[in-house]
Amino acid sequence: MNDLVSVIIPVFNGAQHLPETLACVLAQSHPRVEIIVVDDGSTDASFQIASSHGPAVRVLQQPNRGPGSARNRGLAAARGDYLALLDHDDLWHPDILASQLDVARRHPQSGMVICDGVHFQGDAYLKDHLLSQSVVERMEQSPGGELSGDFRDEIICHNPIACPAQTLIPRHVVDAIGPLSNVEAECTDWEYYLRLAWRFPLTFHNRKLVRKRYLDSNRSGPLEMRRIRYALQELPALTRLLRTLPADERAVLRRLVRGKLQLWAWCAYDGKLPGDSADARAFLAELARLGPLNTTVLAVLASLSLPRAWLRGLAFGTRQLRAALGLLRP
Repeated sequence: MNDLVSVIIPVFNGAQHLPETLACVLAQSHPRVEIIVVDDGSTDASFQIASSHGPAVRVLQQPNRGPGSARNRGLAAARGDYLALLDHDDLWHPDILASQLDVARRHPQSGMVICDGVHFQGDAYLKDHLLSQSVVERMEQSPGGELSGDFRDEIICHNPIACPAQTLIPRHVVDAIGPLSNVEAECTDWEYYLRLAWRFPLTFHNRKLVRKRYLDSNRSGPLEMRRIRYALQELPALTRLLRTLPADERAVLRRLVRGKLQLWAWCAYDGKLPGDSADARAFLAELARLGPLNTTVLAVLASLSLPRAWLRGLAFGTRQLRAALGLLRP
């Protein structure tokens, strides 16, 4: 089969890395590729670089509205049987589309195919996998290095997908799910995975076909701050999804959200987040504002407002306090 794949590349002031990204798409071994670059109000040479490839690259322009809006513009213009999202600074192996299509044909029920890759900065590799550790470990035990099924828990609790470049989505799934969120304060790609995983099974495979570039200057910010940023961006999307689901499915999602909030409270209480106790209190206060009411978050927020020396003097001690707050893991 010779399916057409539409590759959508949003770019905002990405002239430094866009040429290398476009080159890796133009070098794909799969013969039918439609490349759509959406220039999201760049003020550098991004538009000129994309346009220099002539008819091989379709270039769309819009005022700066964020990556969700830019990807939606590309999705609306795409003609492909499959859609692939690629950030302007990430890189692909020449066989990624051929490999992803091969997996998709073996798993026609899947709403998305996701490959592995590496995280790099310059000449250094920061991570050997882009998939989460839990998925990697499960895949090592799976024949053929593939996993297919319900991954709603993983998407919510510890997103197993590091970047859109790992994904391939059938056209009918895009039509069913609708556009990405345009809310800039949210993780628009993660929010899309969440809605997709709630309606379709996902398929993961172990081929490392993506090189995700680390830049301090990108929208996600420095590595050490991303856990906090992602948590605060995910909660509004989870709350919105809760309002749209049938009652039986709301119970499942509510349980997962409760576990996520308790995990973040644990991390804040034990000093496992960047910053000091004041930063932890600010983070928990924002969790309480954005997410559903959660007694663990409120209890830990209250406890962090007390002097640690006073807490240490309590008869039941820190361990008993954590148990009382429901923070001890089973």
